[in-house]
Amino acid sequence: MVTGVRRMGKRIVWELEDDLFLVFHLMIAGRYHWKKPRVKPSRKMDLATFHFSAGTLMVTEASSKKRASLHVVSGEDELKTHDPGGLEVLDCSEEEFAEALTRENHTLKRTLTDPRVFSGIGNAYSDEILHAAGLSPVKWTSRLSREEISSLYVATRDTLMEWTESSRKSVVTNAFPKR
Repeated sequence: MVTGVRRMGKRIVWELEDDLFLVFHLMIAGRYHWKKPRVKPSRKMDLATFHFSAGTLMVTEASSKKRASLHVVSGEDELKTHDPGGLEVLDCSEEEFAEALTRENHTLKRTLTDPRVFSGIGNAYSDEILHAAGLSPVKWTSRLSREEISSLYVATRDTLMEWTESSRKSVVTNAFPKR
């Protein structure tokens, strides 16, 4: 029985009974699809099926590379091994963001997409963030002004919140279509 759900960067963690966890990483092409009860997988892209009394949750991946993953882990200590440790941008202050951003001198693109620096920002989101902030992906973090860091902080939070809300609306629309 699923007792809770949380996120860990780009990973979705289902908490189960007896200190067990399912750790999903959908990568870029993985999706959850809510189906009628007892639906069986029928396509090559159907990777996992979870049956619940109200319906079936199908995990799919529309990519030939099959990068999505599912790990079953036991205990919080083993769960922590799946956390790259990056800063949660939506939970941090601008000062914490600036410290993580400038801890090492790399290009903005590399720093934003490093899961050990920032949690949950991938390639596509970093492009959106940099565009919104009006910054070059090849600018070095050591060369950022205080104003550019502030602009990047706001753009990062706004972009992640916008995409999160868009994803939530999509899930609700697809899982619970109007009749």
